[in-house]
Amino acid sequence: MPRFALVAMFAVALGLSACATATPYQPLASGNAVSGGYSEQKLDDVHFQVSFRGNDATSRARVETYLLYRAAELTIAHGYDWFEMVDKHTHNNGSTYIEGWGPDVGWGWGGGWGGYWAPAWSFYGGPGVWG
Repeated sequence: MPRFALVAMFAVALGLSACATATPYQPLASGNAVSGGYSEQKLDDVHFQVSFRGNDATSRARVETYLLYRAAELTIAHGYDWFEMVDKHTHNNGSTYIEGWGPDVGWGWGGGWGGYWAPAWSFYGGPGVWG
C-alpha cells in the first residue's frame, strides 16, 4: 500500500506542476502536456500571421519573444534574411473578479448572501464580436 500511495502522490504532484508551468516554445496542438503554443497562417507569398497562446503562468514578455522567434524561424525557412512586423497585437484575455455584497468583498452584486469569487474569461472575436 505505501508504494501505491507514493505513486499516487507523484502523479498528483506532476499534475499540479503542469498547471503552474509556463507554456514552452512549442507548436499549438491539443496533445501538448502544457497548454498553448505557436501557430501561423500564410497570408500570401511573403506575409504570415504568427500567433502564440500562453497559459496563465506565461508572461507577456515571453509570449512576445516567442512570436519574434517563430517569425525569425519562418524567415530563415523561406530563404529570407530579415522580417518586419506589419502589426502587433497582444491581448491578455484572462481576468478574475470578486462578486459579493458587504464590506469584506466590496459593495456589489450578491444580494446579501455573502461574498464569493468567480473566474471570468472573455475573448474578442473580431469587429463587433465579443464572446
